[in-house]
Amino acid sequence: LFRRGSAASTKLAAIERVQGWIEFSPEGIVLAVSDTLLAAVGFSRRELVGQHHRTLCDPQYAQSAEYAALWERLRRGEHD
Repeated sequence: LFRRGSAASTKLAAIERVQGWIEFSPEGIVLAVSDTLLAAVGFSRRELVGQHHRTLCDPQYAQSAEYAALWERLRRGEHD
């Protein structure tokens, strides 16, 4: 998308170094995660990538209708 060394590429790289972020599949599987987020949640990349988002949630919340509705919205392309 961005040429290496372009202003946009440089800004994106800077954001990725300091901002905690995580990427999920539509099914809620962790695809990628920043080092910053890993440090905040106490998981290694090996422990988290490939797991479902619910790994990061309180078990009671992960079983709730609210949680199921969140993932339905996300699968429809809505943000939360």
